[in-house]
Amino acid sequence: MRAIQMADRDESPRYCRRWLMPHYLSAAVLARIADEGARVSLVLLALDRTGSAAIGGTMVAALLIPHVVAAPLVGVLVDRARQPRWVIAAAMLIFAGSLFSAAALMGHAPLWLIYVLLLVGGCFGPALTGGLTSQLPALVGKDKTPRAFGLDSLFYNVASMVGPAVAGVTAAAVSPAARSTSSPRPQPSARSGSPPCPSPGGCIPRARHD
Repeated sequence: MRAIQMADRDESPRYCRRWLMPHYLSAAVLARIADEGARVSLVLLALDRTGSAAIGGTMVAALLIPHVVAAPLVGVLVDRARQPRWVIAAAMLIFAGSLFSAAALMGHAPLWLIYVLLLVGGCFGPALTGGLTSQLPALVGKDKTPRAFGLDSLFYNVASMVGPAVAGVTAAAVSPAARSTSSPRPQPSARSGSPPCPSPGGCIPRARHD
């Protein structure tokens, strides 16, 4: 009886750990899709609300620059925390809240407030990248860490491709302006002021009567 109980105790952590990696990859992919797609969404949003691609570019810079500057500080906070998952979860919520607030206020609030929101959200962006990856050894164990790192890198590349695609498709489905820019425009005829040719074969030149 004791042997069976000991075997159950040994197998239960392995069974639980077996399902940790799929759960981790699901959460990491969704968070990183949002992070990668936000860069395209900000440019499209600026074009829709202000008509300026330059403003969209500066908004992306305001979001990405803190990724580099705040990365060491976020790493220290995650490493020293007793419950790193709560730190990462709070960082994700702040990151999502800043993006949502910036999108909601764009065109209705001054630009400096939009930049401040993006700067604050960008400071917590490293938690979605390196902060998540740093938790892999504790989740899967030292023996499976190299394989876990490989899967994490693979899914990170998938998120970097899927995120911009999702942002573009969503913008085209929601925004009438995005749909109009993607639809082909009618080509004018050779003579200025003349209507376009109705037939697909082209216009038939009229005969001259001298």
